[in-house]
Amino acid sequence: MPKASAEKEWKFSMLPKANVFHPTLEEFANPLKYISSIREVAKTTGIIKVVPPEGWAPPFSVDIAKFLFTPRVQKLNELEAKSRCHFQFMEGLAKFWHLQGVDVKIPHVEYKPLDMYALHKVVQDFGGYEKCCSSKKWSAVCKKLKFKDRSPANTIRQHYEKIVHPYIVFRRVHCGENLASDEKNITVELIKEKMEKTEYKHANNTDDKKELLYENLFCKVCKNGDRDDAMLLCDECDEPYHIYCLNPPLEKIPSGEWRCPVCLAKEIDNRQFGFEQAKKEYTLSQFGQMADNFKSRYFKMQASEVPIDRVEEEFWRLVCCVDEDVAVEYGADLLSSELDSGFPTHQNAKTDIAKEYADDPWNLTHFADLEESVLKYITEPISGVKIPWVYVGMVFSSFCWHVEDHWTYSINYQHWGESKVWYGVPDSGAQDFEDLIKKEAPELFTKEPSLMHQLVTTLSPKLLHDKGVPVYTLRQLPGDFIITFPRAYHAGFNSGFNFNEACNFATADWIPLGRQCVDQYKEFGRYNVFSHEELLLRMVSKTDGLLLDMAETLYNDLLVTVERELGQRESLKHIQTEFLEFEELPDEKRVCRMCNCTMFLSSIVCSCHPGNVQCYNCTMFLSSIVCSCHPGNVQCVTVPCFSALSSVLVTQVTELPCHVPDSTLLQEHYVRIVDFTERCDRALNKKLAKSQYEDMLKESRRLEIDLPQIHALKQEIKKIQWIEDVTELLKRATISFSDLQEGLCEGANFPNTKQIEDLRDKLEDKLMAGQRWEEKAQGLLSARPRPTLSKLHKLLKEAERLGLSLPTAPSVKSIMVKAMDWGKTLSDIKLEQSKGHYTSVKQLEGLLLKGSLSNDNRPLEESLRESTAKEFTEMKKRRGANMLRTEQEEKGMISEDDNVYCICRRGVDGAMTQCDLCYDWFHNKCVSIAKHKDVKNSDIMKDVKSNKATVCGPSTRTINHTTTSRQVLIIY
Repeated sequence: MPKASAEKEWKFSMLPKANVFHPTLEEFANPLKYISSIREVAKTTGIIKVVPPEGWAPPFSVDIAKFLFTPRVQKLNELEAKSRCHFQFMEGLAKFWHLQGVDVKIPHVEYKPLDMYALHKVVQDFGGYEKCCSSKKWSAVCKKLKFKDRSPANTIRQHYEKIVHPYIVFRRVHCGENLASDEKNITVELIKEKMEKTEYKHANNTDDKKELLYENLFCKVCKNGDRDDAMLLCDECDEPYHIYCLNPPLEKIPSGEWRCPVCLAKEIDNRQFGFEQAKKEYTLSQFGQMADNFKSRYFKMQASEVPIDRVEEEFWRLVCCVDEDVAVEYGADLLSSELDSGFPTHQNAKTDIAKEYADDPWNLTHFADLEESVLKYITEPISGVKIPWVYVGMVFSSFCWHVEDHWTYSINYQHWGESKVWYGVPDSGAQDFEDLIKKEAPELFTKEPSLMHQLVTTLSPKLLHDKGVPVYTLRQLPGDFIITFPRAYHAGFNSGFNFNEACNFATADWIPLGRQCVDQYKEFGRYNVFSHEELLLRMVSKTDGLLLDMAETLYNDLLVTVERELGQRESLKHIQTEFLEFEELPDEKRVCRMCNCTMFLSSIVCSCHPGNVQCYNCTMFLSSIVCSCHPGNVQCVTVPCFSALSSVLVTQVTELPCHVPDSTLLQEHYVRIVDFTERCDRALNKKLAKSQYEDMLKESRRLEIDLPQIHALKQEIKKIQWIEDVTELLKRATISFSDLQEGLCEGANFPNTKQIEDLRDKLEDKLMAGQRWEEKAQGLLSARPRPTLSKLHKLLKEAERLGLSLPTAPSVKSIMVKAMDWGKTLSDIKLEQSKGHYTSVKQLEGLLLKGSLSNDNRPLEESLRESTAKEFTEMKKRRGANMLRTEQEEKGMISEDDNVYCICRRGVDGAMTQCDLCYDWFHNKCVSIAKHKDVKNSDIMKDVKSNKATVCGPSTRTINHTTTSRQVLIIY
């Protein structure tokens, strides 16, 4: 099937489906235990659906009459990443000209509006305006824009130069954007030259009183007060500018309002990402009536009868269509504690069934505080994380691609309504997803690197699927739970009026992922929802009920945290230290002023500016200082020393009542770990055999814990193995380039010791010698005149001495062997010629063609000229004899029956063809006739008048030495 047809028939329903689970009543009794049991299978699709057992149906507990909310307004064609780039560019372009008093209309080319954004992108792809002009790329620009022909190239260039180019120059100069490198400033001299001959009136300052303002004003750029007739006052800040001092300059005084570059840049750059609030407040009934009416009008049928496949196709068409403006409303992120939860609670439960479901473990109002949940150690009621949010949707309302805060799990329940369509990318595809969306819309991420954390940008799942990003889909019906896994991107939309509720949770496996997420937040300057370090220490301080798997994961993460913190404190030990109970401070008082992370274990602060606090990373790696006062005022503020944190967990477990599960096993396990780390540290300080280190590594696997010593063991084993491999490699008779490069690349990962440096030097010497030989060989092979046999022989001898497998050596050797064979053949020919034997031109020509490298061809060329002359002489004799025979036959001097012809040397027999060169006759049944396309004319051919000549096989040798092209039929 052709590709175009396949794309046309593609449907969103063809996306692979995410995992769906149907737990039994027994499995459903413990939510987090059940989720842990299916985790390995479930996380492969990023999102899953859990269908409760039959009969599980909590009553909807919202007081509909009191549920009042204000929804968001979502403009569908501003959600998609590439569409938003288009809108922002066109909006900025319009503002740029409007605020300079210029009314710009979009031009038409070939009877349709010219897409200025598409034109801008194509010109940028070709290197910018100047590059397109200097390299004459405007015809190629037309082709890229899919115009029918190249005739509008000059028109398009003029439109770009007049409308787009000044805006691009302005953005580069005043907004600090890096566009194409050769987008140069429009020259001011040209404008000044025109100014000398032109008087201007101030179209935007026509009042006589305003004219007086121009006295004693000095241009903000050139600092001169001359040419007040060319002076503009900004309508925002009243600063004066010459029109020819602007960048880009103006050719005339604009009419209407005008903004200076500073005010204009602020106006253009003030676009914020996010959704506006609707102006109307709704009850659930009012919103439902509005939603159903909108859907019925849009699809021209009853809202409940519209197929969901049609809604899905139409949603993505609207999202990706720039030309259609459709806006919908969405009651998203509504706080259940203020409006009411859809689940029964002890406060609103009135019936026995409601009271029963108020305590149900799947009730989202307390889901984050379940026994196996890590988030239960966070005491603050964080909205959307511990306190559920509710969502009231209508058709086309959507949630954009995002991961949950701190990469936690999320769970979403649909109480009632029309289905919600979900899309998910598992954590294994998260990086590919991020790379793709940045590639598709780089302009958005240049201005807002943390855009993916703002839930305002979407991308078609079809594009993800086509680009190889794993993406799955689900349809959520009333009563279904949707669970998203850590760092799984997800998005979706509502097919109609519905009511959903969601919160976050985290099990033990999330702990190390949460730390990785905080590290990423630091890179983007994103604020933390809670402090990860504080959460860890709260878990340690409240070990009552801490399960074994949670304790083990916590211990591993604490080791990493302790090692990092102690290392950072060691590097700043010269700074005065003050102890402080950080948990007594509100979060906003311990946020790093550089990366916005929430600090808990320590921070750097200045006593004269207590508000200037920052973390170790920003102090060390950004080389930033807290303030400019005396260094003695800078101090390290920390929680009390926690060097014993690595053992505090076990210590507290031993002091707990015996009901704590597996406390004895945990203590024994801890003793084994401590013993192993001590032995490992001693072994790493000695020089042991590789087998001994390997035995220790095998022992570490039984501990089932990630320790720094394990990584050190692996590195030491790799180092010993590398030394052995390289030593063996250097003993080989022949070494390949790839082995040398691989050895050097791997050796760069090891710390410098004398042995390692010596081995690396030997590898580098070998590699460089081989590279020099390769350059020399390739230079000889491409040289003119060709190298001699002696040079090739010397080159091969040098390759043998190097002991390397060189890529070009086989080619050099092959050429040398062929050249030696050629020389032997030439010697044999000379020997035959000295005996008076004739050598054919065909044989000599073939030999001359082969002798194009490393041979002296002058003797052969001389032999070729002599043989060619002999062939011409023989051909003329043969032609003369045949002409004489024909003349005698015509005069009746001899009979045709007495003559013999053809290659068979027999008489006349049936149809015959005459050669136009030698004039001999050939039986058609004895020969075949083929066309010779490149036949030259010569003295022999002068009397051949037709456009076609018939030539016998032997005569073709003569034709190849002639000069004028003709078409010939050759007799074989």
